[in-house]
Amino acid sequence: MHTLQDPPVPDPDVVPRPAPPWPADLAGAILRTLVYADLFQYSLTVAEIAHYLIGAGARPDEVAPVLDTDPALAGALGTRDGFYFLRGREALVDLRTARARAAAGLWRRAARYSRLLRHFPFVRMIAVTGALAMDNVAGHADIDLLVVSTPGRVWICRRLLVLAVHGIRLLGDELCPNFILAADSLALAQQDLFTAHELAQMRPLAGYALYTEMFARNPWVRTLLPNVQPWPAAHGAPERRSLAQRLGEWLLRPRRLDRWEQWEMERLRRKLAAPASPDAEVACTASQCKGHTGYYRAQVLRRYEARLHTLLDQANPSGGGAAQAVAQGQAQASGGGRPSQDQVGTGLVEVA
Repeated sequence: MHTLQDPPVPDPDVVPRPAPPWPADLAGAILRTLVYADLFQYSLTVAEIAHYLIGAGARPDEVAPVLDTDPALAGALGTRDGFYFLRGREALVDLRTARARAAAGLWRRAARYSRLLRHFPFVRMIAVTGALAMDNVAGHADIDLLVVSTPGRVWICRRLLVLAVHGIRLLGDELCPNFILAADSLALAQQDLFTAHELAQMRPLAGYALYTEMFARNPWVRTLLPNVQPWPAAHGAPERRSLAQRLGEWLLRPRRLDRWEQWEMERLRRKLAAPASPDAEVACTASQCKGHTGYYRAQVLRRYEARLHTLLDQANPSGGGAAQAVAQGQAQASGGGRPSQDQVGTGLVEVA
């Protein structure tokens, strides 16, 4: 179970160290990181700020003195019980604690379901994404999953998972395998802060080797989040295929079932009017099924930019210092997408 787990310790050979005194943009990077977390009603520890630091490489012991002494941050941030947040958002500390308690039970059920689903034909990796990955669940939260499948069987794999979803719903839980990806297509087309964060925070429950390969296939993530490291494997995370899985794949692998695979993809594509591009919010292609309905990703990025602009206007109308660093770091994190009022999506939680 991953509840309240500290981020992986940065590898000094991977994370670039700023030479003292810290670079001028480190304060700006800290502010950007806390602004992004605030969108999801989330406070951060020093270790978490360092782990998810936007656009700058630094270890926790290099972030801490900036938090304590930078004059620009002093007026923009608050701290309580080891957590940091934007000024006036002290309530996020209690909210985080309450949501972590709710996440604990959901993690146990997610682990139990993953132990079942890993035996399904063509399933090669299962990872928790979204709110639960950050212990930030509110109310009766869904269990969002990213699943990696055998190439050429993304859609049959999806159909079998959907059957499991219906059965699990009878137990009172909502399982959402809303991103299914072929094992030979791990490089993600969308390369922005939202997608980088989703990859950085997702927690593997099965198929750890593919999880680390997915990190390696997306090196652009460290351009936006230089300090992120793969999470450690869950206890008992299996790598070997079971007899039941091998038998199911033998039955469903014949070439004559390729028509079923194609039909499943085209049926959902027609239903959702999904574009063929893998860069879309909803994608139905031979190598992936992405059911991120709405334009949640675009909303988050749009709200992030708006919040940064507001802070810049309030803190330093003339620019300069940390404010200038925030503005400079903002451009590289921006992503495309059409804004919408639809709140449906798969981020941490509904945007505050």
